[in-house]
Amino acid sequence: MQAIPAKRLPVPETPRAPVVAAGGLSINPGAKLQVDERVLGFIPVKLAIDMGDLLEGKHGRNFRFTFQGPNVARVQGVASYAFFSTQVDQQLAVQGGHLVQDVAVHLGEGRKVQAEGNLKLFGWTLPFRTRLEHARTSPSTFAFRIDSLEVGNKSRLTIPKPIVAFLATFILGAVGRLKGVNAVSSDTVSMDMDSLAVPPSPQAGVAATMRRT
Repeated sequence: MQAIPAKRLPVPETPRAPVVAAGGLSINPGAKLQVDERVLGFIPVKLAIDMGDLLEGKHGRNFRFTFQGPNVARVQGVASYAFFSTQVDQQLAVQGGHLVQDVAVHLGEGRKVQAEGNLKLFGWTLPFRTRLEHARTSPSTFAFRIDSLEVGNKSRLTIPKPIVAFLATFILGAVGRLKGVNAVSSDTVSMDMDSLAVPPSPQAGVAATMRRT
């Protein structure tokens, strides 16, 4: 039976404001996303967001990650912090740039996640689309059950369920060199969020401080 293509994800509009250097967003131990920025240009916001809350869409539902280097991603979207919502356009020190060119993520209800983007494999660009469901298995580790995985552009290939997790683990771990990624069953991949963190360079921290002053 032919799989029904997933609904195309909304793409956040690209803000006109300049990208802030790494430092406004960072990953801390315990699967925390550290936020240090100004809302509306003058209200300081400094807090640690739990990755579980983030994945459940409590701080925004649509984000785009565009890798500008092996360990630097540009993050765009609309984030919600308490009573405030703000357009995000910042850099995040995170693993993935060896493999991922860009990915748009929609965080749905009931721990559902949709993602689509482009991978870099052996010099080729491979579009992909997937639907996932996440569950927390430890303070920093999440299991992602893969409902569907399609690769290719016009002629999309649906990856069979019995091998989907092992193929995803091979691509993410062996080819993409992402630490902390493992297949735990035929359709479920485990990911340690703390292992994705990359310490920002001193130069990036200086640039971020200069931009925020």
